[in-house]
Amino acid sequence: MKTYWVDILTFFCVVILCFFTADVLAKGAISQKYSVTYFSSQNGVEDGLVNDIIQDHKGLLWFATWNGLYRFDGYNFKNYKSNMEDLGGLTNDRLLDIVEDKFGCMPDVKNTKHMSEALQKEKEGLLLLEQFLPTDYVILLDERGKQYGSGEFSAFLAQKMLNGIKRLVFVIGGPYGFSEAVYRKADELLSLSKMTFSHQMVRMIFAEQIYRAMTIMKGEPYHHE
Repeated sequence: MKTYWVDILTFFCVVILCFFTADVLAKGAISQKYSVTYFSSQNGVEDGLVNDIIQDHKGLLWFATWNGLYRFDGYNFKNYKSNMEDLGGLTNDRLLDIVEDKFGCMPDVKNTKHMSEALQKEKEGLLLLEQFLPTDYVILLDERGKQYGSGEFSAFLAQKMLNGIKRLVFVIGGPYGFSEAVYRKADELLSLSKMTFSHQMVRMIFAEQIYRAMTIMKGEPYHHE
């Protein structure tokens, strides 16, 4: 992942340079054409200093500024600021750096001991919904979901792969489950067991089941009936 630095003089503007294939001139020189778009307060970007920019694993641009955190999806900016009532949000608007972990994982909601169960589910739900792409096929790991044997789960995955789904997303919920908004987004519910496991154990168990399902598809000697 590349990190870009931008200096802002009188106002916050983002310059997007679109590089086209250069035409080779008669003398062998190469010319470049640039398409420049300026974004300012009229586009929802307030004045401020940009200290850091990253592009995440989904292609979104994130800007650390003296005026909070900005996200750019190629069309619109969204600003995130600190809020005294939002215990899980930013604690300061003056941001110096942005870091995405190597797995592109969603961060945990902070200060949950001060939140009600309903508020924590809502906060986690908002974070989850921001990770989904419009074309995602979303499956929630939920105790009310359908249960499969390992062979059945392998066949289930094989069928989804044949259906041409661009991205199949399995979601592990928080300690209190999913918000109603996340349930509405889901395409299916899947249950590993009627028992309750910790999040860390579910990640390990489910990762192994996906590996097992793939070996069944390939006929490798890993799974035994």
